[in-house]
Amino acid sequence: MSTRRTGSRRAYQSPTTEDRPRPGSICKLRGYTFDFFREHAALGTSDETPLFVLGMPRSGRTLIEQILSSHPLVAAGGEMMFSLKRGIDWEQRAPNGLSSTAIVELAEAYRAELRQIAPDAARVTNKMPHNYLWIGLIHLVFPRARIIHAGGIR
Repeated sequence: MSTRRTGSRRAYQSPTTEDRPRPGSICKLRGYTFDFFREHAALGTSDETPLFVLGMPRSGRTLIEQILSSHPLVAAGGEMMFSLKRGIDWEQRAPNGLSSTAIVELAEAYRAELRQIAPDAARVTNKMPHNYLWIGLIHLVFPRARIIHAGGIR
């Protein structure tokens, strides 16, 4: 991540070129059809902890996360970098190249990250904007996870 300065001299983080999803990544969504999920239903975990809030920047993701995390059983995970760190590997292997072992390992690694944020929470949010690229894989690995799409106000 690189740090930039805004006009008000406040530093913020922005993804470097290496961290950004490649434009062709969206093509990976094509393999995740209704039939695919039906055929691979047994691969996913039964864990309901992940709560994904998807949407473009300025669409209300933060407000939704704040409202959800006001509940005592929900913790705010913020914009978790998990998917960006592992995205290229997923892109190369998904959807058909992921074995059941790889899916279990992926689920365990993600759950471990959630437990670092909130060990006792029933749900932990992840509002990373780029998660829409991995929505098929997210549903494959965590079919019981809740996914909220923030469309913004029009």
